[in-house]
Order: sequence, then C-alpha cells, then structure tokens
Amino acid sequence: MEEVRKIALAYYANLSDGQKEKVKSLFKEMAADGDEKVTLSEYENNFKKLGLSCNIPKNSSLFKEIFQERKTSFFMELDKNGDGSLDFEEFITLFYLLKTGRLLFCTGNGCQVFLGGIFFTCPQCFDNPRKTNFTLCLDCFSSKNYSHKHPLLVDNYAFLLSKVQPKSAIATTFEVLTFGADVISVASLCAIM
Repeated sequence: MEEVRKIALAYYANLSDGQKEKVKSLFKEMAADGDEKVTLSEYENNFKKLGLSCNIPKNSSLFKEIFQERKTSFFMELDKNGDGSLDFEEFITLFYLLKTGRLLFCTGNGCQVFLGGIFFTCPQCFDNPRKTNFTLCLDCFSSKNYSHKHPLLVDNYAFLLSKVQPKSAIATTFEVLTFGADVISVASLCAIM
C-alpha cells in the first residue's frame, strides 16, 4: 500500500488549486464531525452518500468481500499510522484508488489481497467488456492458487507494453510468455520425476 500511497500523493501534488480544494471539501464532508479524521463509521456512513464509487458491481462477491465483510481490514490498510481513522493524506490514497479504478484485489482461490504492485491478469478477460477482469497476486500466480479457463496470464507491466506496441510485437510478447510458461511446465515435470 505504501507505493500506492506515494503515487496518490504525487498526483495530488500536481492538481490545480481548485482541484485540491474539491478534494479537501470532500474529505471534510466525509469527516462529518469536524475533527478532520474519517473514522470507520464515517467511512461506512458517508461513502455512498458522497458519490465515491469503485466500479465494482454491488451485487458481486468482490463488492461484498471488500465493502461488507472486509471493510475493517481494508480500512486498516489505508490507515498508515494505525490511529483508527484516516487523516487527509490517507484519505487521498482512498480517493485515488476509487477515482482511478485501481482498487484491484486478487481473484485467486479465496485470497482477495489488495493488489498494490505487480499482479497478473488475463488479456482475454480484460479485452471482453462482458467479463470481469481476472487478477492474481504474485503469490497466487506462482503457487498456482487459482483456476481459470484461459491459459495465458501476464503481469501488468507486460500487459501494458502489449497494449502500446504494434500488433506484431504483441504476438511476439505473448509467444515468448507462452514459451516461458511451457519451459516452466517442463521444468516442473522434470523436477517431479
């Protein structure tokens, strides 16, 4: 979360004065009692009222997990200094995650950890607007703690490069990644024998 926090603060530092005032105003509305700290109960009560959203369907299991069952632990991840509330800088992190759609969690078998850095995704699911993105943390990917119908998963950096490179480079990138996966599979089989 620390790297995400730094990114959020860097974006905030580059906002115009007017944009910064809007964020400060939203923070003050969320910290309803005027103490300039957002408690867990203020977070729960004012989240939807203030129009903060995260583009996760409300009927999905992920929404239920993060904003109902796991809301306290996610709030604690945001609470860097551990005082039980979000100060303005901690709120900026939440605001950034929600407004950029960067609020991603591992969809491995029961993991649901917040994906703050490198993660793996399925290019086929990502490019299909009718499907939910499939994202995995490094631990779930390496330990094969997932089941997914598409064979190719790539890390977020390789995926981003594939989106900006010409189509022939994309095919080459995925061929290399597929070859790498085949080599790993063969090495795993050899180790078992």
